[in-house]
Amino acid sequence: MKHDGRGDAYAQNWITRFPKQVDDVPVLADALPESDEFLIDGNVCKAISVGHTDGPDSTVLWVPSIKLIAGGDVVYGDLHQMLMAANTKELREEWIRALETVQALQPEIVVPAHKKLHELTGPSHLEITKNYLKDAGDIIEKGQARDPATFQRIMTQKYPSRIGQSALLISSLFQKYT
Repeated sequence: MKHDGRGDAYAQNWITRFPKQVDDVPVLADALPESDEFLIDGNVCKAISVGHTDGPDSTVLWVPSIKLIAGGDVVYGDLHQMLMAANTKELREEWIRALETVQALQPEIVVPAHKKLHELTGPSHLEITKNYLKDAGDIIEKGQARDPATFQRIMTQKYPSRIGQSALLISSLFQKYT
């Protein structure tokens, strides 16, 4: 957050992509206490670091009293996942391990940051996100796609209901094809 919130990086990453939707000067969140916990209406909310997902150092928010995960960029709904920073087998596997860390908490409510408006929130999103990563990896590692256009075509055919073609386009450009 601090990196994306400085000077030109903020303007390039946020203001230009979301004109008149974000403030010209970013407001950075206060750091959590060392416990990584805070209370909302008496419920403990804990930030859990899960490692690399669609970016480095990802976290989820766990509310154990209601078994809720706010999945942030770790968990996706029916959208093409941003694989720009998960462009190698190792990085995709790290994301899968992050999802397994979340699954080990046995959440009953899982809220992806990226989902369609009327999608339900549930633990199935964890497996759906993992499957997308595995499928993308298989397509690249097995040589089914050797270029961005082929990768996009195959992923669109495999996931016809997913939206977010721009994420798929960007992801396709950064993959390490064999």
